[in-house]
Amino acid sequence: MSVRKSSATLQDGKVRNNNHRRQPPARCFDPLVPRIDCARGVPDTEDPALTQFLEAELADILSLSETPPACPKCQSTATRLTHHSQTASGRLPAFQCWTCKTCFSRTTGTPLSQINRRDRLPGFIRLLSQQKSLLLAGRELGASARLVARWTRNFRAWLLTIDPSGHWEAKVRLGIAPPLDDAVCQQCRATGTLIHHGFGNRRRDDPTRQLRCHSCGSFLLIEPRAPTVTPRPRRQRVAPLEPKILALKAAGASVAAIALELGLHQATIRTVIRHHSALARGEVMVPRRPPGRRPLELADTVLADIQARFTAGESLYAIAATHGLSYATVYRRVKGADAIRAKAGE
Repeated sequence: MSVRKSSATLQDGKVRNNNHRRQPPARCFDPLVPRIDCARGVPDTEDPALTQFLEAELADILSLSETPPACPKCQSTATRLTHHSQTASGRLPAFQCWTCKTCFSRTTGTPLSQINRRDRLPGFIRLLSQQKSLLLAGRELGASARLVARWTRNFRAWLLTIDPSGHWEAKVRLGIAPPLDDAVCQQCRATGTLIHHGFGNRRRDDPTRQLRCHSCGSFLLIEPRAPTVTPRPRRQRVAPLEPKILALKAAGASVAAIALELGLHQATIRTVIRHHSALARGEVMVPRRPPGRRPLELADTVLADIQARFTAGESLYAIAATHGLSYATVYRRVKGADAIRAKAGE
């Protein structure tokens, strides 16, 4: 005679239940996957297992079989075929329960009962397991973000009724938000102020996710292999690197090669080279005006003098140094005057 092991065992004089309730799996947000369609592009993170599971379930729901299923209301098997209803998927059979007199079909109690455009279902099912925003998913499906959100909410609730353990529902990542509500900024120690701010280096294939605190303005980095958030290193100053930039340029290195070696932007390298070239000619480069300031309104006499000097063959750098303006300001005024004269000549 075999003795069945009980779920409760005696250990150290206490009864311990082995069949404790497990926590349902949680939906995981991957911070290293882009959320918007930027220069990197949103990768395809489809889970084939979830897609195949949903396709099999939907195939059973949209089946044309006339075998009556159990009643979805009272779970009675005393059901019968009544008629066929014309839908976009074909003539689906409809049934009636003898016990509770309920009329139903296989789509009753499923998200398909509230979806009219079932031609979008194959694309929507492939998007359910991908970490994309609702706006981007709606753009791919040709629907609004509100409609995609309602479909996603209905499918998640339906998956929990099919599998109460939450295994399949946890694989739905469409429209998932980054869990940053409880994140703490390591600079100002504020909570809930971190937002996603792209990646560490947008010009390179850098998988480091970048966060920004809108309270203190500091930047934080999430390393791809370390879940901890580390402060972003301060930007290195360009002044100590100017001799090396000039030496590499004199050796015949390209601007792209110099930027890659020193870890700077190509625009910074070009600015340093232009600045030292102007100094070698005896000219002075006036710093550009800070961003956000309103454009300068120059007097007519200043504009006339700028145009006269440019016509006489004076360089734009010299004109900018004479009037205390930036090179960009002088360049815009000269090119704008040329465009006006060309249009008047036409």
